[in-house]
Amino acid sequence: MPQLKALQFGEHLKEGRLKPVYGFVGDDEALVSECVSRIRQAAERPDLPGSITRDLDGIPEPRDVFDELRTQPFMGMEGVRLVIVREGDEFLSAHGDSLRQYLNAPSSAGVLVLCCGKLDGRTGVAKAIERTGLIVDCSRMRWQDARHWLDGEARKTGKTLTPRAVSALVEAVGPNLSALRLELEKLVLYVGDEPTIAERDVEEVTCTSRPRSIFELSDAIARSDAAEALRLGEGLLLRGERPEGIVGFLGRRTRTLWQVKRMLEGGAGPKEIARELGMKDYAAEKSVQAARRLGEERSARLIELLAQADVELKTTSLQSRDSGVWLSSFLSRLCQ
Repeated sequence: MPQLKALQFGEHLKEGRLKPVYGFVGDDEALVSECVSRIRQAAERPDLPGSITRDLDGIPEPRDVFDELRTQPFMGMEGVRLVIVREGDEFLSAHGDSLRQYLNAPSSAGVLVLCCGKLDGRTGVAKAIERTGLIVDCSRMRWQDARHWLDGEARKTGKTLTPRAVSALVEAVGPNLSALRLELEKLVLYVGDEPTIAERDVEEVTCTSRPRSIFELSDAIARSDAAEALRLGEGLLLRGERPEGIVGFLGRRTRTLWQVKRMLEGGAGPKEIARELGMKDYAAEKSVQAARRLGEERSARLIELLAQADVELKTTSLQSRDSGVWLSSFLSRLCQ
């Protein structure tokens, strides 16, 4: 079933003409809310003074929905009748046949929005929505989609995120639109008049909110404590972390420890390391302890394994049931 990604919905609305029906389908409530907000803005523009929006909770009766859609704009002015059905799954289950009949001859002024968790593209009602309107994919963002969105949102604020800052931020909070928007707002305030947001800024502002256990996981790997690493890895998956995020963080953490190790070999102390790498004193002390446990060969081996895992995850789609098996095997290799 052809779909438009939620992050592309704004471009569709710029075309100017709204379709009779939209299905916002997916489990990311933040993306659904974003799309609803965008279509309301498009329908309630100043040049459409006759527009009226009805946002319906529960499972409305078909007559209430379709009569509203067929009502002409206020006093004959330019506008649309936007009707939003929040419980779209239940509405379609109860009244799918009525919707199909309506879509055979939809109102020229009506725009119907159905917010659905799932929509089987093989059903007649799904095909009718697709034929007459547009299905928008509001499922959770992929990592690459999140990076692209974040870069664009930063530019709207007049800031530029460095590529490493983009990766660090997505790895820190995951591909979650609400969390990314919140962290970006904090970063914009943090850098003030500076035009660029760097990886160091992300470390200072965002990583303090990441679960402590992911830092403990890095320390367990540095100690070659496989049992503790497996326990922490399982806990992270249960709390919603994804293998991509765990591997991304461990990669960045390992690069930092490599830098710390090189500075220690050059005679630097914890305070100098903290100053040069933009760390808090406590974080620098912990990094020094971890770096001292890593030998030269093991550091290089960790970087090699993490790079291989990053490529593997970007080219393989893991099912949720396989994530635990894959992560346990990977963490075991890291601890050898």
